[in-house]
Amino acid sequence: MIETICCGFNHTLILKSDGELIGFGINSEGQLGTGNKQHQYKPVFILKDPKIKQVSSSVSSSMILKEDEEVWVWGKNDCGKLGTGNKEDQHKPVLMMKNENIFSINGGRRVLIWSPEDHKYFSSSFQQRILLFLLFLKRNQSQTGLKIPKPVIHEIIKRSF
Repeated sequence: MIETICCGFNHTLILKSDGELIGFGINSEGQLGTGNKQHQYKPVFILKDPKIKQVSSSVSSSMILKEDEEVWVWGKNDCGKLGTGNKEDQHKPVLMMKNENIFSINGGRRVLIWSPEDHKYFSSSFQQRILLFLLFLKRNQSQTGLKIPKPVIHEIIKRSF
């Protein structure tokens, strides 16, 4: 049975109730923890440990918290953000720390606040992604007759990119 689903920017981790961790998606920084940088378009086995309590992902890194207070990390390590004492990307889970005062983990998330006024400040590729989304939405609205209020659209865009 699935216990937790955790999404990074372009990768997904699934923790099953028996402690099996599987993942899929982009793996260019080793964020899947498979030991390589090969993209996985179908779920693949990462590890199995019944002591895994939580799993978390950020843009290009991932982490787990075990019941014995161990925090394991992997993925992109620019600026030393994994806390391993160096700046080398980690393609497999490595122990970052053990501390009985850690109760929860959160890998963080890149947050972009979008509004029509701020649209001009985003990169051209990001602007194209937003416009493509809006065109897709408009086509679906015209086909289904379903109208989505603008504040809801803004919230979708804010959380999707």
